[in-house]
Amino acid sequence: MPEKPPKIRIAHLPTPIEGFSRLRDGLWVKRDDFSGAELSGNKVRKLEYLVAAALDAGADTLVTAGDVQSNHGRATAVVAARLGLRSVLVLEGAASESEWTCGNAFIDRLVGAEIDWQPQEGAVAQRLDAAADRLRCAGHRPYVIPVGGSNELGAWGYIEAAREAKDQCDTMGLDIDRIVCTAGSCGTLAGLAIGIKLAGWNVRLTGIGISSNADKKTMWARALIDRTIAQYHLPVTITADDLEIHDYAGAGYAKNRPAELAVIRDAARRGGLVLDPVYTGKAFFGMMDLAAKGVIRPAERILFFHTGGLLGLLAKPGLFQLE
Repeated sequence: MPEKPPKIRIAHLPTPIEGFSRLRDGLWVKRDDFSGAELSGNKVRKLEYLVAAALDAGADTLVTAGDVQSNHGRATAVVAARLGLRSVLVLEGAASESEWTCGNAFIDRLVGAEIDWQPQEGAVAQRLDAAADRLRCAGHRPYVIPVGGSNELGAWGYIEAAREAKDQCDTMGLDIDRIVCTAGSCGTLAGLAIGIKLAGWNVRLTGIGISSNADKKTMWARALIDRTIAQYHLPVTITADDLEIHDYAGAGYAKNRPAELAVIRDAARRGGLVLDPVYTGKAFFGMMDLAAKGVIRPAERILFFHTGGLLGLLAKPGLFQLE
């Protein structure tokens, strides 16, 4: 394994791997939703590296972006508070007044994040730069973290997660055929793709796109993988066959179809596996749909990366009609 960049320790690692045969034969789940409490989910693995770089640069403020119920924004705000740093969250998207009082948005405000909100989507990069410039003019030292923590440094969180998961599977005597994960900003997928190769793990990686389309996701993931390999001189090659991304954006980012909500309800009731409607619920729906279509064969043993999202789920109870 090549030399890794430095990181701080904020996640509860290793996260466990649990079997969910009640939901599908041969289904195992990597519980990255157990990576902490306030700091739960996949974003925390990336932040271990990103925040280490921020501290090394002498930053006093973490600046990042997302939507109103951003898991990444919440995790960034919490780790900033834990370390005595300021946080500024550039948030976008229409939100009701009630949505600011629950889920991730509530935690953001509880831990003291400064919210820079615009109801219209778009121009995130420019708004991040503007927020950083404003902070510098006020005498602060901001460190800008991209959406989802998905850059070359953040990818190390899931390069390492792949090694961690392989070691666990080897110890458990668990022979996995396929890893399935959400593809959003593609940092998790890119890190896993590189980490699987570095670990010499003979598994297939499948990404489930939950926004945009599969072609764009593949382009983003490819670019991030290539930049990361080049920057850290990693001795691996990722081919086109290694990037399998399926489009399950459906009605769009953070918008749900009845079939997706039904799968989330079913996973909770039959397996006690709680998924969220923005990320893991769509990814789980996509995985089950691919299995129903025969793309995933019945005998395959699957490791599904549960990347968190509970707080986002708690902000959207109105989506579900519960008896």
